[in-house]
Amino acid sequence: MGGKADRLAVDLTGLEDFAHNLDTVRTTMNGTRKLFDSYEAKLGSDKVSGALDHFEHGWKDGRKEIDGQLEGLSKMANTAVDQIRKADKDLADQLEKAGKDDGKGNAK
Repeated sequence: MGGKADRLAVDLTGLEDFAHNLDTVRTTMNGTRKLFDSYEAKLGSDKVSGALDHFEHGWKDGRKEIDGQLEGLSKMANTAVDQIRKADKDLADQLEKAGKDDGKGNAK
């Protein structure tokens, strides 16, 4: 069982980008009220404005749940990146130390 098949490979930059994209989705999603307000005068009809307002108010509960899930996923992705980098550094430090001594704490 040797070779690349038994190696763990994680695209840390991709995982960081994923977390950032989740945060961007959250920000955009939570900005719908401001977006609707910015177009209100251009809609031309109180019915359209009222429908958007009704949608936005009805969407609060669903948005809150989705926001929490997106935030949780983003935090998990960032935590995974941090922990993998820490483990990688710890292993590299141990290898470096092992190369400098004979395993009994004595320098080679």
